[in-house]
Amino acid sequence: FMQCPSFVALLPDSGQIPTHFASGSGNPFDYILAMQTRIITENPHIFEELMPYFVSLNLAGVIDDEQLNLFSTLKHHHTSHKSVTQSHLTLPEIQAQFHTLHTKLHALLSKDALRDALIQNLAKLQEQRFCIGVTGVLSAGKSTFLNALLSQEILGTSSVPETANLSILRYGEEPKAKVHFWSREQWEDLESQGIYDEHIKAFVAESKEHFKDKLEEFIRSPHLSQEIEQSDLATYTSANHPSKLCNLIQEVELCVPLAFLKNGVEIVDTPGLDDPITKREDITREYIQHCDMLIHVMNASCAATQKDIDFILEALVEQNVARLLVVLTRIDLLSIKEQQDCLEYTRSSLIAQLKNAQYKGDIHSLIARVDFIPLAGYAALLHRTHQAPPSGILSLEQSGILEIESYLHNMLLGENSLKAKDKLYGALNIMLKITQEEQELTHMESSLLCASAEELGTLIATYQAQNTALLDELHIFESHLHSLHAELQEFLASLETLSSNTLTKTAALIQDKVYHDILYDFKNSKRVNPEHYRMMIDLSLRDCFGDIVREYKYKLSRKMKEIKDMIILEAHEEKESLPFIQLKNSEIAHILEHLNSLPQILTPKPHALTENLNTLFATIFSAFAQLIQEKNTHMHMLFLEHIQHIASEKKSHIQRKIAHKQESLESALAKKQSSDAQNLKDEITAKAESLQNIHEQILHYLEELH
Repeated sequence: FMQCPSFVALLPDSGQIPTHFASGSGNPFDYILAMQTRIITENPHIFEELMPYFVSLNLAGVIDDEQLNLFSTLKHHHTSHKSVTQSHLTLPEIQAQFHTLHTKLHALLSKDALRDALIQNLAKLQEQRFCIGVTGVLSAGKSTFLNALLSQEILGTSSVPETANLSILRYGEEPKAKVHFWSREQWEDLESQGIYDEHIKAFVAESKEHFKDKLEEFIRSPHLSQEIEQSDLATYTSANHPSKLCNLIQEVELCVPLAFLKNGVEIVDTPGLDDPITKREDITREYIQHCDMLIHVMNASCAATQKDIDFILEALVEQNVARLLVVLTRIDLLSIKEQQDCLEYTRSSLIAQLKNAQYKGDIHSLIARVDFIPLAGYAALLHRTHQAPPSGILSLEQSGILEIESYLHNMLLGENSLKAKDKLYGALNIMLKITQEEQELTHMESSLLCASAEELGTLIATYQAQNTALLDELHIFESHLHSLHAELQEFLASLETLSSNTLTKTAALIQDKVYHDILYDFKNSKRVNPEHYRMMIDLSLRDCFGDIVREYKYKLSRKMKEIKDMIILEAHEEKESLPFIQLKNSEIAHILEHLNSLPQILTPKPHALTENLNTLFATIFSAFAQLIQEKNTHMHMLFLEHIQHIASEKKSHIQRKIAHKQESLESALAKKQSSDAQNLKDEITAKAESLQNIHEQILHYLEELH
């Protein structure tokens, strides 16, 4: 606990246990327990302060997983205990109070800019859009699950990958559909990727061969959009339809009159995360960055794939989603024991990956944000579409679809949803900032109106000094940004070193194995198959690259979050996510093309074989190191653009405050000369009291929502 600032602040000046405890008149252990209880009661952030230290102790083997879990359990117990012992307002009650406060505050604001900000804040709160992203690897059962959820077979399903495009489902009084084709620029990007990626190359070739001269009718700049009948949907979206139009489409919009989609709810059905056409995967990842919730569909009969684990961790750590629901499909093929084994394997894999990535947060709290619900998708679909189920099929209740519907309503779409709570918390924070700014201006006016002739000059000088201090704050901020830029540059250099060291070690291991296996084959007169060794090296290198990228992403995402938390303008502001740079298959494939020279370098002579392998591996790993450096450079550029945007926003904010203070100063001086000065004093005193009342109410509601 001595690592916790709030604990140390409450210690006596000596930093030691009081004398009367040490002398035996009191129990030192009771004293420490009492102090800990006081800290936990008065400081709700104690757990966040201490968790990184507990995680470090766990990673170092000083405390085990059970002890780490006990601390996390204490946090949840304390939180739930507080909610039971204290009386809370309901979310609808606080929402109603928010609107009352909005009306009162709007009438008190003196500046158009503040009134506009308040109105925009209300409009943003009233936005009803709520986006649910549905993800999963190919053939995980996403379409079957969604059709069961929507009680209609809108999306195609089959035993092979069916949905080849991003599909967005929204509410509409009348069923309709719209398809969006690739733009010419996107298509050219696909073609360029095909140079290094056989999957994309075959995809582009198939499309050109099928459409020939008609290709230009669909691929245009800007992109072509076309409304179609929902009955024709399979023609455009099915990977199995002979039209092959799905090859040319990047996104599909569907409007359906389903109550589930009312109030701005939209569902995004994505292509598989392991889609060989990586351009679709890029679009998917870009879209789900803006989703409010994610549902990840995973085949329970196959243990969680690395792609599944990577995606879940990325959603939790980088996207920072409030809740992620994992739907385990095809449970009718598994026993209850096998379902539990699948759940346990997934959880343990997530924890292991977080530890490997040196994640410093509360691992157990992070995993607690993931919920698992098993689903027999086919059985649910039959029941929901009123088809006669065959004998032995699970009942509607056993299928799991009712549990999923209840989860979505109660946790996310109901009046006490996490999303509604988060939006209201943010809106109250913005209202608090506006109130505080108006209080500053009101205090200035009141001080000037009530000041004597002798005090007036001092007050004017004070407020002018405050404006100067605001300008100094801007200069300090800009200097701080420069140091953060240098810090990021140093960190990126350390990641390059980390990647380089890992590559060097891996190269030595792979090369050593290949060297001895080749010599063994020659020595035993076995046929040396270059393709066998090419595949061995290819797979080993891809695994190595995957491990490096995974660790690189986790470390960089945490660093970026740390830096952005330091430079954010106001506590309530949304923190825009930086686009994360990925290593694409086409880029890795380009590097691995060097393996094509393998047949020419195989020789039974140990010395010559060593030299040949040294040259080959040096070329491959040098190319990969260069690729990492290029990604670092691009990441650096993106970060600079990002902090420049933040600096511009902060500069505008400070300049606005300076202008407001100057206007209020001039206005107050003019009012002081008025013959009605006493009435003005009474009015501004009443206004200050009203603002203080609003300020206190906002703080109370923020505490209720914390």
